[in-house]
Amino acid sequence: MKESTWKKGAICCMAFALVLGLQTFAGADRLSVSPVVPAADEQIIRDQIIIIVDVTGSIGHLSRYRHEKELVQAFTDAMPNDDYLSGIDSFAGVSSREWVDLSLLTFNRDRMVGGAASIRALGSLTPLSRSLYNQRLELRGKGGYGALLIFSDGKVCDPEGVLQACRDLNIEHGGELCIFTVDVGSSDRGARLLQQMAEVNGCGKYYDGATLTSAEAIQALARDIFMGPRTVSPAPTPAPAPESVVWNLHVINFPNDVSVVASTYDAQLDEAALILKNNPNMLLRLEGHTDYNATQEYNQKLSERRVNAVKAAFVMRGVDGTRLETGAYGENRPTVPNDSPDNLHKNRRVEVLVIK
Repeated sequence: MKESTWKKGAICCMAFALVLGLQTFAGADRLSVSPVVPAADEQIIRDQIIIIVDVTGSIGHLSRYRHEKELVQAFTDAMPNDDYLSGIDSFAGVSSREWVDLSLLTFNRDRMVGGAASIRALGSLTPLSRSLYNQRLELRGKGGYGALLIFSDGKVCDPEGVLQACRDLNIEHGGELCIFTVDVGSSDRGARLLQQMAEVNGCGKYYDGATLTSAEAIQALARDIFMGPRTVSPAPTPAPAPESVVWNLHVINFPNDVSVVASTYDAQLDEAALILKNNPNMLLRLEGHTDYNATQEYNQKLSERRVNAVKAAFVMRGVDGTRLETGAYGENRPTVPNDSPDNLHKNRRVEVLVIK
């Protein structure tokens, strides 16, 4: 079977309880919250924050959507004034064009408040891992102190995939990426996943959304995320590569249903192989991926063939195969949504990662 053009159904733990007319829930009774200000012994330590909001059918009740949106709006009101980067995304199992998508930019209160106000319930599935992986390009190489604040009920069908996405994002970020979760559901299993997400990178925190009912509680949440002691250790940064090494080969893309490395990559592979020969302690990790076309089983095999083809290209150029780690993930880790021919091409790839 070849990669076909049909969109593969994503039937998994469907919770179809979306009611009509849930465009906006801001009301006169919305919490009035002032921006948090550092105390005398505090300073703002956050370099980046992305707010991620679950607007799927698994939440299921009008009152929960209303409460979730009011929490998001109250939090954007409480965000401190500073020059950190901020963004806000919503997600559901529908076309990503319907999601709220505010990319990371220098904090602007009107922009963030407006983004929170535009959130609406979309229903369908809970593709939380996909939403997390959609942040890869935003967070890649940012370093410093980053944060994800996730509002969700935690009801997903691939909890381990969600936790792996959290780990992968921490690696992509290159500094310290803390995950804070606000539970807006009522599921013990969902609560457990949200707690694990807050713990997975060693620096986050879990909150029960039902307890965030006052301006003081929202400000405490914002203070937890943004503030640290005034004397702060330098932010962790990735170990720098030797100054003499300039690594240019990062991604090798493939046509549809093809696992042969195109000759257009020969010069880049030659250059990369020479760098490896001149730096005997350098190691690579090769990760193979596909788009969403064809079955999951077929795409898994195709990603394996692609990563093996790139490994063979290095070995043919004299690189010791023991210096090349490999992984194949099929369609499970798209770098962009599979919603256009150009994006499908971007997802058909082998990523070449320098790991040492």
